[in-house]
Amino acid sequence: MIRWARFAVISYAVLIAVFAVTGLWILIYLIVFGNFFFTILGRLTGVIQHNGLASSVPDWRLICHTVTVNPVVRYLYWNMNFHTEHHMYAAVPFCNLPRFSRAVSPGMQLPVKGFLGGIRLVLDIKRKQKADPSFIYVPEFPATAAPPPCGAPRG
Repeated sequence: MIRWARFAVISYAVLIAVFAVTGLWILIYLIVFGNFFFTILGRLTGVIQHNGLASSVPDWRLICHTVTVNPVVRYLYWNMNFHTEHHMYAAVPFCNLPRFSRAVSPGMQLPVKGFLGGIRLVLDIKRKQKADPSFIYVPEFPATAAPPPCGAPRG
């Protein structure tokens, strides 16, 4: 692992030097820092879908949640914004998650509205957890959904 890390650092240093000498500055951003820029959407969406929720609870609806996002983000994130459905029924192909989500929506928690709405929710959860470290966010459920099991955390 140490040898691989050294190899990676040296390789990136060589690439940066080559791109700088040849004047191909854009390749520094695309190749060297591309992983960061292209994975930030997935990382932020993952934070929205898991942050502040319960853990070690047998109901997946309390461990993660679905976020409604625009079609571009949905495409780039491979429909993984349907996160609860993905965790509950992992065998459903990602291309069928939107249709599957519509089919099971009467029993699921209400989705977070939009990417920025999810960021606002995470910031609100963090603020509440700073005031009360034992705070756990419990999502809203429609009247058609079965209530969370007894012993579920209270928000």
